[in-house]
Amino acid sequence: MSFLTDPFTYVNDKIEAFLKEKIPDITIYPEFPHMDPRTPCLVMQQITGSSKTPGIGEVVDATKRAHTVRLGYQFDVYHENPKKCREYAAKAFYELWKNNLAFKSNDGIEPDSSTRIQEPPSEEPGSRLYRKSFDLTFEVRMTAPL
Repeated sequence: MSFLTDPFTYVNDKIEAFLKEKIPDITIYPEFPHMDPRTPCLVMQQITGSSKTPGIGEVVDATKRAHTVRLGYQFDVYHENPKKCREYAAKAFYELWKNNLAFKSNDGIEPDSSTRIQEPPSEEPGSRLYRKSFDLTFEVRMTAPL
């Protein structure tokens, strides 16, 4: 029997693979790049997380217990063209929303509400790099032997 012991990597890898499949014509970064990112791109970062008081967790069956972990992700799309930036962000947002049932049934990941959608100002005055940003929360159950 296998257990989900690393919900952080598990959720990150599933979202990254999903976005690379659904939006193959932009670069997907699973964390903020330290060097200049290639544009157009989408940068995803886990920015928040929470869970209930650990305790024993929820008893799933005679051999397994589970603990729900909520992970908040920020998605930032960067592009030199403001219209294209919005289009890529809308596509990412739409695909994540449209496939929320598949995430749950195939991967045990439950997408939750979006807490923020915005177009932040340029990070540097005179920059021609546009950014559209949104947040989504995902829930997954970390598991262990009972």
